[in-house]
Amino acid sequence: ADAVAVKVLSNLRDETFKARFRREIRVMAEMHHPNIVKVLDFGEQDGRLYLVMELVRGHTLRDWAHQRRLSPSQVADILGPVSSALEYAHRKGVIHRDLKPENIMLTEEERVLVMDFGLARRSSFDTVTQTGNILGTPLYMAPEQFEGEIDAASDQYALGIMAFELLTGELPFYHTEAIALIMAHLQEEAPLVSGHDRGLAPLDPVVARMLAKDKADRYASIGAAGEALCQAASRASSRAES
Repeated sequence: ADAVAVKVLSNLRDETFKARFRREIRVMAEMHHPNIVKVLDFGEQDGRLYLVMELVRGHTLRDWAHQRRLSPSQVADILGPVSSALEYAHRKGVIHRDLKPENIMLTEEERVLVMDFGLARRSSFDTVTQTGNILGTPLYMAPEQFEGEIDAASDQYALGIMAFELLTGELPFYHTEAIALIMAHLQEEAPLVSGHDRGLAPLDPVVARMLAKDKADRYASIGAAGEALCQAASRASSRAES
C-alpha cells in the first residue's frame, strides 16, 4: 500500500471554520491537478478534524530556496505551475488563504506541488495582533486580509511576495513587529525587483501589479498573473544571454 500523510488539526471550537473546512475539503477531494497534493480522505474524530493526503517526498520551497537567489527561469518553472494549480482551485471555489514557501513542495521527481489549502484560519491573524509577534504567515498576507476580506486576489498577492523573494533573496516588506509589518502591507509601495539586479527590469511591472494595494489593480486572475510572470522571466533570461 502507498504511504500517506495524515494532518490533524488542533481541537477546534471555531464552528464557522470547521464548516468551511468540511465544505472545501469535499471539493478538494474531487480536485485532480498535477500540481496539487491529492486529498485521499478526511473526517472528524473526538472533535479533531483530520486530513489524509498523498505522501510527498522532497523539500519545501522554503528549504530548497533557502538563502539562494534563483534565476528568472527557475522562478518561472516553480511559480508557473503554482499559479496553474491555484487558477484551477479558484475556479472550483477554493481559496488557498495561506500561500507561502512552506506550503509548496518540490518532489524528488522535480514536481511542484501546492499543499495545505484552506487550513489558515482568520484567527491566526488575531493571534498575531494579540501577542505582537509575527508567526510567519503575515509576511505573505494581502492588505485586504488585515481587514477580514479574502478572495482569489489575496492568493495572487501572496504569489507576488514569493516571486519577489525568490528573485531577490529578500522580502518586499519585513518588520519584526507585527503592527509595523501590517502597516507596510497596507501603505508602503513594494520596492522594484530590479533594485537588486537591473537584469530583472522586465519583471518589475508584473511583480508590482501582483502586489497592488487595491486588489482591483491586480491581474484579473492568478492564472493571468502566472502567465505574465513567465513571459517576463523569459524576456529577462533573453536579455541576460544577449
